[in-house]
Amino acid sequence: MKLRTLFEQVQAGRQTEALAVSAELTRLVQALFAAVQDAPSGNPFSNANRAVDHLLAYGRAWRQHPLPLLVSGSRLPEALITKVESLLEAAHLLPDQGYLAG
Repeated sequence: MKLRTLFEQVQAGRQTEALAVSAELTRLVQALFAAVQDAPSGNPFSNANRAVDHLLAYGRAWRQHPLPLLVSGSRLPEALITKVESLLEAAHLLPDQGYLAG
């Protein structure tokens, strides 16, 4: 969603708006990496992606599904996904229903 907005701003030649969206995305990505830095294994990039995908897949019902696996075979801690959930919610990117709902 935000990436689409950035693309549209760039295409329309609205550099100031594009830079603002880019800065917002940068802050979100940095916050996502920070939110998962205490995961027991893996790296912030892959763990942030696992958490975000879990939330996008299941939406607000994410706790009703098995948590994502880490490289080590353990599960991504619920507390870390809760942090990521807060970030997505603040950015208005958390769906009520995920893409696997139905």
